[in-house]
Amino acid sequence: MPITVNGIGTSYYGKKNLAKSNAVCPACHRLTQLASYETGHYFVVLYIPIIPLGRKQIIDDCPHCMKHRVVPLKQWREIKQNAIAHSTHELTQNVNDSKAALKHLASLTAFGERAEAKELAEAIGSQHADNAEVQFLLGAWYEHTGDQAGGDRCFDQAYRLEPKNASYARAKVMGLMEQGQLDAARKLLRESIEPPSPNFDANIYFRLATLFQTAGRDRDALELFALLKERPNFQADRNFRNAVARSERLTGSSTPLLDKVPWFRRRGIWLLVLGAIILFGFFGGGWFLGMNQPLHVLNGLSQSIKIQIDNGKSLTVPSEGRFVAKVSEGRHVVRVLEPSGQGEPREFSVQTPFWKRFYSRPILLLDPLQTCITYWEETKYSVTPNANDGSMEVRAAELFYWFPPVDYLFQNFPDSLEVDSRQGELSKTRVDFAPLETEYLLNVSGNTPDEQFAIAENIVRLRPDSSQDLYGYYLIAKTNDALPRFHNYLVAQMAVRPVRVLIHELYQETSPEEGITAAELVANYETLVQAEPNNADLMYLRGRLESSAAESNQFFDRALAEDKDHRKARIAIASNHLAVGDFAAARTLLERLYGEDQWNESVQDLYAESLVANKEFDAAVQIPRGKRGKSAAHADALRAIKHTATLLEFPAAERKNAPANLDAFEVDNARIGESSDATMRRFYLAYYKRDAARMKAMAGLLVATYDESPWYRWVACLDAGEPEAAEKIASEQSEMLATSDVFVLATALKIADKSALAEHWWNVGLDQLRSQGQTEVRMAELLEQSRSGPLDLTTLSGLRIAPQDKRIYLFAVREFGGDVRPELAELIRKLNFDVDFPHYLIRNRLDK
Repeated sequence: MPITVNGIGTSYYGKKNLAKSNAVCPACHRLTQLASYETGHYFVVLYIPIIPLGRKQIIDDCPHCMKHRVVPLKQWREIKQNAIAHSTHELTQNVNDSKAALKHLASLTAFGERAEAKELAEAIGSQHADNAEVQFLLGAWYEHTGDQAGGDRCFDQAYRLEPKNASYARAKVMGLMEQGQLDAARKLLRESIEPPSPNFDANIYFRLATLFQTAGRDRDALELFALLKERPNFQADRNFRNAVARSERLTGSSTPLLDKVPWFRRRGIWLLVLGAIILFGFFGGGWFLGMNQPLHVLNGLSQSIKIQIDNGKSLTVPSEGRFVAKVSEGRHVVRVLEPSGQGEPREFSVQTPFWKRFYSRPILLLDPLQTCITYWEETKYSVTPNANDGSMEVRAAELFYWFPPVDYLFQNFPDSLEVDSRQGELSKTRVDFAPLETEYLLNVSGNTPDEQFAIAENIVRLRPDSSQDLYGYYLIAKTNDALPRFHNYLVAQMAVRPVRVLIHELYQETSPEEGITAAELVANYETLVQAEPNNADLMYLRGRLESSAAESNQFFDRALAEDKDHRKARIAIASNHLAVGDFAAARTLLERLYGEDQWNESVQDLYAESLVANKEFDAAVQIPRGKRGKSAAHADALRAIKHTATLLEFPAAERKNAPANLDAFEVDNARIGESSDATMRRFYLAYYKRDAARMKAMAGLLVATYDESPWYRWVACLDAGEPEAAEKIASEQSEMLATSDVFVLATALKIADKSALAEHWWNVGLDQLRSQGQTEVRMAELLEQSRSGPLDLTTLSGLRIAPQDKRIYLFAVREFGGDVRPELAELIRKLNFDVDFPHYLIRNRLDK
């Protein structure tokens, strides 16, 4: 059949040689008037015929179901010509053969030759006027073509010729009923097919009875109904019983013709029963669904928790995981059993509209300790993907969450899905959660500063050993100009025993922002150590305040004397070895620490640094970084590139198994396409290959994806020998520079003879150092002294400053103080073992 979509497709136009016939549709089986005709088949645009696709013959087109048969017109005409020629030939062979005549009549009718067929029918009727069978078949033909009068005439003739034939009598009766001659029809039925005749036709009797009813002759109708009551299927037929009841009511009959239907056979009863079952199923199903709502209980802690809902049995939720419980609609109470001391029970409410429970199961999440962050995310898959297609809703630290149904629950979106090109795009949703880190609160809308503080304080209380959460709390305070509140929290926690070392470390690092001088801080911890001289933690914390590695090691050694396995003191001593350039000793200590806990990221970083300093690059590349995954893989790749570039700076004899160049990384990087990770790697490859133009290009591409992108542009300018351009970037976004970066810029400007700008940034750097801890204050003092003459190298090298930063400060001492001693240059070279920025800037200057 023709099909159009939005006015475009194929359609028929025009009707020619239309022929209609009364018949039963072969598709929907209705008695109707079927049409056959010639038509044109076209390709249409906006329903306007544009391209002709050929002429067709439509056969038996039903007005109800629209089904029909279709044949190409040319083929139809060939079939028609052959069929008519064949039947004509048969008829000419014996013009007196009624069967051949009727066959030819059927052929003419089937192929639309209505005029010729009518003439032939009249001729057949006259020629075979004494043949009852021919007259009967001819009557049927007249009825088929819609000529009721011709049909009745032939049926009458067939009955007159053979009145005993039940079929002819039935046709005669049907004609009388159509003409409204009900008494004549009744009389004829009595004479020919009244029970017990085997030709009795119950349907004709019922039809005649209903015609009597229509004519208001209900007693005659009841007489006929009485003949039908014992017939199969009539006793229980609803239409029959209603018709009998109507006539009995109108005639006032006191004796019912039909027996009463047993209650269990009454259709209404079973409809009521069915309705009751449906209602029970609906309300019962809704009740059951409401009593069994899935509730996902979340836990953002690194330990399992136990909860109780509505005084039920206790439920255990795994660390950083979830547990599915079943709850009913309504209000509920949740209690946290473990860890203990988590305050009063909390209430939450599950409310789902009754009618929605059958087709929309919401996502219910419960976070009893409010330690999680939740995501509702939508993404779109399309034939032409767009990175901005989608949206996300982020909520944090709520007791109870309600989300609409999603496609992926606690699952990532698939990388790709098949999209129908006609549809264009496919939208999918997901819900997931993660442990809440306090820093995330700065990116979650809807929380007031007081709420952010309350949530952060709850998190650091529950995760007291998380330096990341403490630092996030600090950032919240700093962002909201509320550092005193954060500092007061630290002071209150400092009285807790055993000592919370992380609290003290952050207190020491943030004290300058509260106006506490380095000297005051030292005095405070001297008091604490004197009060508890055997406390290894306090001894370690006191050692952190010393600027000299040698002096701080004395306190660290005392801490180890009290606790030989004090991990932080051991790490601090190893870090001091790195700071003073004793790389072999640092490596020995860090190898042991790394063996004890290889997933400690601070130990990983220091151990990798010690291996690079000792030129063990292959081993350094093998060190993992935190949790494995995509981000870790990216960090691994950057570290491998950096260590290879470092090794390429040494003589060939010292390179061992290093590649001859960095081309292998270029090939590998091409596999990951145009992602932000690939751009970052290309930036570093350009840096290690000394390609300043490419560095600038990659830094420009990072602008859209990295908040730190100005820093990369700043690095590219400095490495390209354009300190003034770098100074302009720094002036616009000075907050991006660490203190050591400030001295890199000042020194680069000094080398370029931009004295005024160099002095400006020199003073900016000194001010930043003076506002920090004891070691930084001491470094500022030494930098100022270096302008007056050479400094003691032992003092400089003994400062507790990481090698990557110390090389920068010593480089500034050399350039601003004019200290060109070979010993100072050698110390700088020794500390410049890593090719990270500003390795090449320093090396190139020292080589001149």
